[in-house]
Order: sequence, then structure tokens, then C-alpha cells
Amino acid sequence: MRIEWIDKDKVKIRVENEKDLFTLYKIINPSDILSGYDYRTIEFEKGKEKKKVWIKIEVERVKFSEYGDSLRINGKILEASEIVVGKYHTFDIRIGSEIILEKKFTKFDIEELEKATKKRKEIYVLSLDNRNIALAKISDRIEIIIEEEVNIPKEDLNRDSIYKQKLSNVIKKIEEKPEILVIVGPVFYPDYFEEYIREKLGEDIKILKFRVSQGGINGVIEFSKRKEYLDTLKEYEILELNKIIDDFIKSMLNGMVVMGLEKVKEYAEIGNIDYLLISEDFYKKMKEDGKINIILNIIDMVEKTKGKIYFIYKNIENYELINKFGIVAKIKYKI
Repeated sequence: MRIEWIDKDKVKIRVENEKDLFTLYKIINPSDILSGYDYRTIEFEKGKEKKKVWIKIEVERVKFSEYGDSLRINGKILEASEIVVGKYHTFDIRIGSEIILEKKFTKFDIEELEKATKKRKEIYVLSLDNRNIALAKISDRIEIIIEEEVNIPKEDLNRDSIYKQKLSNVIKKIEEKPEILVIVGPVFYPDYFEEYIREKLGEDIKILKFRVSQGGINGVIEFSKRKEYLDTLKEYEILELNKIIDDFIKSMLNGMVVMGLEKVKEYAEIGNIDYLLISEDFYKKMKEDGKINIILNIIDMVEKTKGKIYFIYKNIENYELINKFGIVAKIKYKI
């Protein structure tokens, strides 16, 4: 996500990936003001025509589309650059959309926007084929750490051991063992050398493998432009959230948790929440039922007492446990 603050109550937003859509879903609520360009039927003296116009609405409903690939935000039209037909408009927000959001931004809203725009995690990528081996780090840019030329004759009986030696030289350039290593390459290369790479870096390392058309630097660049790169970024977030849920389960055994809306609200009111976990489905249901202010008030109370808030998505381990209650929390002390 890219943002540009116009003033303290107004921000310009560009959506860059699917995760940005859920960020907007979390922070846009009824009575907020949204504006941008969209197609709309306008009136002329001699008839009507559909064209792209600037529209400002007061938000009434926010929901995901049927397939979850866009955010539909409906509301009453406040202003428009042309005389438009009808009193209401629905923005269909997708990747690439640009909007301006006006509201009294809470600490929660600002933190969600900051998380969506912060520098991406560094990802180590090992790119292999029969000619080159490259090691790179990808974050907001690509940093090539090393590229080793291979070019071993096919008839060389020691081909496999020579290749592994060259691969070992490249792996040694990894300064600190990463949580996730991505291996890319054509045909069998990622699968064939996975076991050897684990021997060098440790069996417990999480490895993701993807096919690209070639190895070396070109393979790194190809991977960085594909959807699999964004999938890898999600894996980092999943790892972090899984650690939080593991801590929550351990805290359950010690009686240091509360579960369900009423209990969580009760403990939030006295400032006794260390962190809050909210399931994706529960948040959506509260929003669709017009009860989102209950959740926002709890979030506000938790943040004022230095507690943390985590949203738990469906692809997280033990999601069913959190979603059973919808909202749960680890407490600071027993009462």
C-alpha cells in the first residue's frame, strides 16, 4: 500500500495487493468519507452517458465481493464533478485503485496503515540451474549477494559433487540463518538439491520451492515479479501469528486468558489485557451486523493500556480455536 497524508484527517491511498484490501476493510466504517474517480451515468440536456467522474460518498456499507478480490464500499453521494443519476454509489476497490479517505483516524487506524506501508521483510532466494547459482535478498529492492558460474561438462563423472561444492560456496554467504529460504529454478533443481541445502543450513529451516524458467540472477528477477513472491511474504506473517497463538495456548493452561466478547470487554475496561486476538470471520460478522463499534471500542481500550491487537486469518494454525469464540485475549494478571 502507498499512502500520502493530505492532513491529519485525510489520506490518499493506493491499493497494491490483496492484503491492502483487508487493511481498508478494517479501518473504513460507516460515516467515513470516501472519494475517488469511478464510472457513473451522468445527465446531459439531450440524454445520458456513462463516463469517469470524481465522486465523494459518506460510507454506509463495507463488504467484500463474492470472490474476495475486491472491496465494495457503498454510500450516499455527497459531491460529484458532474450531475450524476441516482443518490448512492458503490466503489469497487481493487488492486491498483486510488482513493481518498477522510475520518477521525484512531491509533488503531494509523497503526494498520503503517503496517501496510512498512518496509517488506527480507527474503533470501537461492536460484539454481545448470549454468548459474545465485543468492539474493529481496525486500523493497533486489540485492544480489553472489552469483556462481557452473558450466560443468555433462560427461564429467564428478558433476554432482562439483555442483554441490559450488552450491556450498554460495550458501556460506548467508550471514544469518533465515526463517524462510526460497529455492527457485527450472525442472528438478529445487527438489533435487533441497536435502543438501538442509544439511548445510539445518533440518528445521522452512523452505519454499517454486519453478522459474531459469536459474541465476534471471531466476531471482523472475520470482520477484510473480505472485509466489507475495505468497512468501504472507508466510512470514503466518509464522509470527503462529508464535502468538502458541503463546496463547500455553497461557490457557495457566488460566491467563479470557474468551468471548463479554469477558474480553470486561477485562478491557479495567486495562487487564496483554494482547487481543480477533478472528477474520468474527470481525466481518460484527461489521456486517452493524456492531463493529463494540469491537472498535474494545480495541481502543486495549491500545490505551498498551495492549496489542492481532487479526487471525483463516490460513493460520488453530484458527478454529480462535474463531470458536471470535475474540479472545491474554490477560496481564489474574483477578
